[in-house]
Amino acid sequence: MRRTTRTVALLVVLALVAAGCVRSERSLGVQVDALDEGETCLTPLEERDPAAGPVTLELWHALNAEAKTTLEDLAAQFNAEQDEVEVEVLSQGTTYPEVRQAYIQGIAGGSLPGLVHMDLNDLQVLIDTNTLRPGQECYDAEGLEPDVLPSVQSGLSSEGTYWPTLATVSTNILYYNKAHFARAGLDPEDPPETLDEVLEASRAIQSEAGIATPLSLLLSPGFMEYWVGGAGETLVNNANGRDGLATEATLDNPATIEVFEWLSTMADEGLVSPFNTGGIDQYLAVASQQASMLIETSTASTTIATLLGGGEVDTGGAATPDVDLSAEDIVVGAAPFPGVEEPGQAQIGGGAFFMPASSPPEVQAAAWAFSRYMATEASQVQWHTQGSYLPIVEGATEDPAFTEFWDSGLAGSLLEVATDQLLAVGADQPPPLVGPREDYGAILESALGQVVRDGADPAAAAAEADAALTAALERYAEDNADAPTGGG
Repeated sequence: MRRTTRTVALLVVLALVAAGCVRSERSLGVQVDALDEGETCLTPLEERDPAAGPVTLELWHALNAEAKTTLEDLAAQFNAEQDEVEVEVLSQGTTYPEVRQAYIQGIAGGSLPGLVHMDLNDLQVLIDTNTLRPGQECYDAEGLEPDVLPSVQSGLSSEGTYWPTLATVSTNILYYNKAHFARAGLDPEDPPETLDEVLEASRAIQSEAGIATPLSLLLSPGFMEYWVGGAGETLVNNANGRDGLATEATLDNPATIEVFEWLSTMADEGLVSPFNTGGIDQYLAVASQQASMLIETSTASTTIATLLGGGEVDTGGAATPDVDLSAEDIVVGAAPFPGVEEPGQAQIGGGAFFMPASSPPEVQAAAWAFSRYMATEASQVQWHTQGSYLPIVEGATEDPAFTEFWDSGLAGSLLEVATDQLLAVGADQPPPLVGPREDYGAILESALGQVVRDGADPAAAAAEADAALTAALERYAEDNADAPTGGG
């Protein structure tokens, strides 16, 4: 019974970890005053009368499982180590859309937190609300450059401005059941690296290991970004929204059609089970031994290890379906994201902390102080080993704590794969910067579903999605004509 409970919790928590949309908003901005000459983001805190007591910093988020616990632990440690700031960690739900909606409502109601953790893919929407103080201002005031990997800086910048105070980065990788590979006569230490190899492995697993549909596939827009971008194409114009606001789709391209053709073949041969985002069915397929491979976020790694090791995590109150599974039937392995042409053709994902400019100066100073605390070497180790987020500070992996963790067990071995993949991502591979994220995601997910479920012609599906996305981008550009948009 204990194992059943542990496995069920694993399924629910992994879905919460992976979950992560606001229509175009206009005229939501607040007055964003520049820092005074000679002032840093910490100045209001440094000049504050100690007799006034600590500054309260409200932090909004929608993290779950080990990531949530890590954030709460870091806040508690920070609070205990100094007496100038008291961080209050306040959950706004269990998915990125919930915290995004809370933020938009907070703008309308004139009540925003001092720090907010949101999906990094919401960057364009956040910029267009004109409510943030860029983290770049705080770095500039101290004469520093953001001490992050080039891929992180480029992915979270717009027009040369780095927006977050801290990023919590993940990447999508391939999780696979080594036991199924062995039963199929495949080398469990040689997972597929490309889409063609996934196809061949799926055929072998289905025929030799008796697994009904070897690939459990989330219809994730992020996967399309990896596949299409990794093949050298874009999804929207203006260099994927980096040279200006994206106003037209470029989805109808050879890479998209190639991916859709691969999906069509997988579906025709009964090798894939497709699942919409926001649920846990993709995990249930693996747990029930109906699938052997799953592409998902690297942030699931420590949660997988914790639960399979008999530990407990916070499920956020989500209901748990009754699924039984013997842990001995699952031997988890991880591999780089399988690309169109080669493995690991990835980009950054995850979330980031942003500083609302409407907060009093001392609260903004508190937000910067806590952000810098979370970026310290010790905190980066904790974010990684406990929360599954990847090290983003230049040179961080030189700390022996990382290599010791990677060699210490399942969580470490999974996250080493993800870390190596992140370190290989270049500054020229940022994710698309798109305003209408909700429409964008729905259109891509629908196109994937049409090909996999409905048997749509790949070329026709690409053209239809391209037209729908262009219309959404045009609407957003018109609605936000006066917003301070821009690319990087």
